[in-house]
This record gives sequence, structure tokens and C-alpha cells, in this order.
Amino acid sequence: MSQTWITRRYADVWLPTAVTFVAAAAIAYWLLATGHPHEDAYILYIYAEELARGEGITYFSGGPPIEGATDFLWMVLLAGFGAIGVDVAVAAGGLNALGLAVLTLLGSLAARDRERPVQSLLIGLVLAMLVTVSPMAAASYFGFSTGLYVAATSACGVLLYRRRTALLPLVPAVGLLLGLLRPDGVVIGVAYTLTAAVVVFKTPARNRFLAIGAASAAIGLVYFAWRAHYFGEWLPLPLYVKGMTGAILPGLPANVSWALGAAPLFALTGIGLWLAPKMRWGALLAAVGPVALLLFLLFGENTQNAAYRFQAPATALLTLGAAAAAPHIRRSHGFVQAAALLCVALLGWRWTDYALNSARLIREEVYINYFPSVLAPDVPENATIALTEAGRFAYWLPGDTYDLVGLNTAATAKEGPSVDFLTDLEPDLIFVHTAGTLDGAGCGGPVICALDVDSLLERRTELFRSSSPSRVVQAPISAVAFLDEARAYDVFLVQYPASRPDGFAHLYAVKRGGRIDPSDFRRALEQSFEPSARQSYLQLKE
Repeated sequence: MSQTWITRRYADVWLPTAVTFVAAAAIAYWLLATGHPHEDAYILYIYAEELARGEGITYFSGGPPIEGATDFLWMVLLAGFGAIGVDVAVAAGGLNALGLAVLTLLGSLAARDRERPVQSLLIGLVLAMLVTVSPMAAASYFGFSTGLYVAATSACGVLLYRRRTALLPLVPAVGLLLGLLRPDGVVIGVAYTLTAAVVVFKTPARNRFLAIGAASAAIGLVYFAWRAHYFGEWLPLPLYVKGMTGAILPGLPANVSWALGAAPLFALTGIGLWLAPKMRWGALLAAVGPVALLLFLLFGENTQNAAYRFQAPATALLTLGAAAAAPHIRRSHGFVQAAALLCVALLGWRWTDYALNSARLIREEVYINYFPSVLAPDVPENATIALTEAGRFAYWLPGDTYDLVGLNTAATAKEGPSVDFLTDLEPDLIFVHTAGTLDGAGCGGPVICALDVDSLLERRTELFRSSSPSRVVQAPISAVAFLDEARAYDVFLVQYPASRPDGFAHLYAVKRGGRIDPSDFRRALEQSFEPSARQSYLQLKE
């Protein structure tokens, strides 16, 4: 392969980009063919499929408009694919693969050395490998919007880094896109837009920036007014839920844990800034958005933060910073190169190990992946279900489903779960994760433990008696209190997770005389633990 051919054809840029797209798309499809999306990704798939069927933005057919799906534009994109017959999870894998490829494209351009294209190609291929196994990719393989989201945040950051007057007016438009993709994208979009406004203030591009900025703001306000009218809520329900923690800076542990894992990226970017002072001003501008996001995340509980997807824009920025540092590191002293190679090796080892563990989680043979589809034939369309595990259980089952945590139910999101709510609901089936409020040790059954309400009450832990405002904790407490008052349900504790044989963290209660027969429920539950029930997402979709 001649260096002239590489230079002329930009092979050192497009080849790593193509490798990332093909590898990420293939991995995503393979995981769907052998495993299941993440529990929380299923929630958005419910909304996307309801929208594709013409039911509007709702959690179940015939239900009220509910915005538990915070990734609005992501939901609309998946619904669009669903409407033309493409499975929403498959579409998610393809869109995320495209986003990860864009990230590799931006990194390969940043690392490009026109004088040494072969070395640039090798760096680009290493970058492609790292991006494909990164936590950003892991969150994408789980089924979240992370891959496409970081592509948009990174593109906006690059516009600030390059500081090209002709392109900076695009920042407000990309910022609007970020806010529609993710609610926390609003933080990045606003931070970047304000920063760009300062940069272009005394340039000829100011008027164009103001025009695009005003148009983007108008579109954003129209969207905000529409969603407030459509849903009857000013904010998405998950934002209400995550703000109810009672802790000071509840997001600090997640940010610290993420930062420790990203230490090699900090080191590589730091080396680049040390070697290339010209990078510093642009890097500072590009960092404004992710830093604003990290500060914002401090004030909310980082629930559903699979693979640090909330911190993914900062991970993407550091990845691009490390790529931009590569040409300068290659021209530096040997000990600097050795230190950089050590960081790359450490990062590759940690990310690969993380990706393999994530793949094992997706492909884990755990009963809850199969139970809803086995139970579905015994659940009528008019059944009422109250739960806390609002993803796969609601995805595969018919019936009206209400989330006690509040991610998809306005009453519990704003007021919290309660005995009164459950009494009014009269659910045929209750399914909650006990979240440490009940002790499942020594329950008696190997995987299923049937017990009466009095025996259940004896298993209450200190956390059950606490005054924690967390919806995750309050939901099982309210469910058990309701069962104590109603005395009309057959109760089961079920082993979960599979790695803890004494865990029994799943609690089910089936109403006697309700729309779901307790004996049919028990039969389906037992069957879900049999090898014959084990099917992947795509197999179940067939």
C-alpha cells in the first residue's frame, strides 16, 4: 500500500471509520441474536413501537400521553424505522454504529499526519478498536442512544475547537439537536451556544450566528410548549424521579467512578496539551459543554447510568483529545512515547474487559429475559399490572402497565408510590425489585419461594423502615404495605440476580380472583427457568 495512495484517497480516515461502523453494527446484531437489550432500553422501545403503531407517545395501547421516554428524537427515529418494518432494536444498533463511526472519523481527522499517512492509518485503526469496545459502545450495545448522541456532542465540540468563523453559526443548530436527542443534551447545547456567541461576537459571522441561534431557540420553545401541552407536564417524568434522593450531590460518586476509569484518557490528552500549546485554547472551548454536563449530573441521582452513558460526552471529548495528541506524541521523546503507549495499552485492556463483561450481561441466561413472553398468553389485554421493572416485563406483556417508581406514571413520579395509589389501581399483578428492603436469604425454594404475607413481613430489613425518599426504595415498601392491607394476593419471591442464589430480589403478587390465574402464573414462572424457554431477543421477535 503506497503512501501516495493513502494520502490521496484519505484511507487513513475512511478505513478506520468503516471498520468502526461494520464492527459495531455486527456486534450489536450478534448480541440481539444471542441475548437481550438492557432492561431500561426496553422502556424506550415500548414508546417507539406504540408511536409507530399510531398510538401516540404512550406506555401502553390506549393509555394517556406519557413522557417517560426522555430521548425524544431518538424515539422518533426508531419509530420511523418501526413504521417501515425495521425492528426498533436493530435500528438502534445501526444508528449507534453510525454515530460511533462518526466519532472515529473525527478522531482520525484529528490524528492525521499528512507527512506520515501509514502511521496515521495505524493510529486510526487503533482508535477504531478502542471506540468499538469503549463504554460508549457498550451503552450503545445495551440499546441506548449513546453512540448517536456522542457523535452529535463531539461534532459540536469540534466546531468550538476549530473556531472557524464560517462554521461557528452552526453551533446553535447542533445544540438544538442535542437537546432533542437527550434532555441533558440541553445543558451541553446551551453551554456550547453561549461559548460560541462570545467567540463570534466581534466577527463577520455574528449576524448569521444570531439568525441561526434565534431560529434554533424558536424551534426549541415551540417544542417545549408542545410537549407541555401534549403531556401536561413541564419536565419529563424521569427528571422528577431522579431529583428525589435526599442526598447532597447524589451524582458525585458516579462522576468520581467515571473519572477514575477514564484516567488514561486524561493522561493522553494532558500529554498532548503539554506538547502542543496551540491545542490549549481550542481544547478549553471544546471542554465547556462536557464540563457543564458533569456539574449538572452532580445534582441528580444517576440511575439507569449503564456503562456511564450519562458521562459519555466527556468520554468522547477525551477520546478526541487523545487522538489529537497522537501526532505530537509520535514526534516527542522516547520516554513520552513509552508513557503514551502504556496509557493506550491500559485503556485497551480496561475497555476490552469492560466490553466483554457487558456482553456477558446482555447474553446472561436469566429467567426474567424469558418469563414475560412465556406468561404473555395467560395475560388478557385488560389486565392491570403495577411494577418497578418497567422494561422487558412491560414490553412483552399485554395489559395496562403502571410504574411505581414513576418513570412512566405521572402520579408516582410526582407524588411517589403509595398504598392509596395501589388500592385505587387494584392491580391483577404486582412485580417489584425489593431493592434491599426485604431479606430473601433462606427463603426455602431453589429459585421460587411461595409465602404468605405474614412471612413476607418478617423479612423486612432496616432499609424497609427507613425514610429514604428514593422512589426505588419507596416502591417495594408501598407494595408490601398494600399486600398487608389487601390480603388478597398470592406472593412469590424469585431468585434474582442469578449470581446471588440467596438474593430473591424479585417480588410478585398475583390477585386471587383477578384477571390472571395464580396457577397459570406459577406454571409460567417455573417454565421460564427451563432451558427450553431460553430464546434471544430476535428469536422471540420471530
